Amino acid sequence: MESEVAALLMLGLAACIAGFFDVIAGGGGLITVPALLAVGLSPLQAIATNKAQAMFGPLVSVTTLCRADHPLLKPTLKWLPVAIVFSAIGALTATAVDESTFRYLIPLLMSLVFVVFVMPRVWIEKSTAYLPLRVRRVFYRINMLGVAFYDGLLGSGAGTLYATNGYVFKSQSATDATVVAKVWNLGSNVGGFAIFFAGSLINFKFALAMIIGQLLGSYAGSRFLLRDNQAVIRLIVVLMSCALLARFWFES
Repeated sequence: MESEVAALLMLGLAACIAGFFDVIAGGGGLITVPALLAVGLSPLQAIATNKAQAMFGPLVSVTTLCRADHPLLKPTLKWLPVAIVFSAIGALTATAVDESTFRYLIPLLMSLVFVVFVMPRVWIEKSTAYLPLRVRRVFYRINMLGVAFYDGLLGSGAGTLYATNGYVFKSQSATDATVVAKVWNLGSNVGGFAIFFAGSLINFKFALAMIIGQLLGSYAGSRFLLRDNQAVIRLIVVLMSCALLARFWFES
């Protein structure tokens, strides 16, 4: 009983920290998935439970954007069903993969996402600047569909990947790329959640503790965002993610 309470408190704290960072710099899934694995869930259960709690951050963001009537919101909302479908396909793929394979697949995919997360954005922009505008737009659509699939399969860092794709291939501002990312992230979270819920893979007790933490962290992050401390936050996320990934690789 005491160990379960300790697990719930730890997961709530991890989700709170992740929600705080997600609003400002992204990468919250790099914290929550290893935390769920640390309390003894199987890789697939960890991904499924993480998906249940991860829906609420983008949901709050999209609701806020609706109230503010952001100009990019309406044209992006038409892609919501597409994100749901591709994420559902990714989640179905996850349920078909052998558990033992996932124990090696998760740290590998999370490490690749982590590399994108910490890479200076100017390097990514320079590597694609030579491409014609039409080609960049095609890459943008393909990448968005690919990230939606990945979000259903694993999901850690998907919001960061969505946003990075926007300002690299469509030259969107950081704010516009984040707005678009939140809508796609909401759709891909819903698609993955639906499949995992149907498969009874979600630990709702853990998910509830993380939802509370996620909402508190998202609110605090929104307040902190106004102070423009993104460089500091990004550094903290990088250091924490390094520690968690190193621990996970060691255990795998």
